[in-house]
Amino acid sequence: REIADELCALDCGDVPVCYFGHSVGSWLAYETAAVASPAKLFASGVRAPSLAHWLNDLDGVNPRLSVLEGDTFWDAFNARYGKNVNLSSSATRNAILESLVNDFRLSENY
Repeated sequence: REIADELCALDCGDVPVCYFGHSVGSWLAYETAAVASPAKLFASGVRAPSLAHWLNDLDGVNPRLSVLEGDTFWDAFNARYGKNVNLSSSATRNAILESLVNDFRLSENY
């Protein structure tokens, strides 16, 4: 909400403002639009806010990736999104795991 408030404080004069967000950024754009009433809102790569919570997830086996750890997380991630060759290195997986889990935590609890 703090980021949305900061964006709303920007003075764009009479120029129509449009917001675009992708994935979790779509929710930031949505929250900002709820306060600022932009000319347009474009959101992609994310479910509607009313469907965002993990209870609405279509994955009946692992609807909450954010609570999984280590290989269990990566197995569930691969089952959901497909195996990504760029994530085959354990060094790469370890480098991004915390950020990725935090993104899932945010999106699963929106």
